[in-house]
Formats: sequence, structure tokens, C-alpha cells
Amino acid sequence: MRHQISHLRERRQGMPPIPEKLDSLLTSAQRQGLDQAVSFGWELAFVRHAQFQELATVVVTRDQGRTYATITADGELEFSPDLLIRH
Repeated sequence: MRHQISHLRERRQGMPPIPEKLDSLLTSAQRQGLDQAVSFGWELAFVRHAQFQELATVVVTRDQGRTYATITADGELEFSPDLLIRH
């Protein structure tokens, strides 16, 4: 899992980390996977939709360890996402 702290300038340009129309972006399986992850103590951290890339729905544990995972298009948790996490 690639968790790198980066102090890059913010690139969302005023966009919230979680889009207002989240349900319209997620597949049915992703919505179910997110609901299930939340029921097990995960929370939605952000949604990244980079140009020419698949939507990345990122969840995080609520504990101090801050473990990140993504929800795949078929609703499964991917515990080794290839993400650059900026704080």
C-alpha cells in the first residue's frame, strides 16, 4: 500500500473531497460495498475522479492507524490501493 504524505498544492480547486452527487457516480455494487464498509467501521474519506482514470472511492478506518482502502467497481474492498495520499 502506498501511503505517502505530500505537501503539494491543493488541486481540487474548491471541489469537496466527496461530491454532492455521489450516488450518481458510484455503481450499484460500489454503493452496497460502501454501505457494508461503513457498517464495519470504515468511513468514506474522498472520491477521486482523475481525468482518463476510473473513479477511486476511498475509505479509511476511524482508528489512529488510518488504514486506507478503495472500493472496486464490483463493490469489493481493495486493501492495497496504489494511491498517493496527500494530507
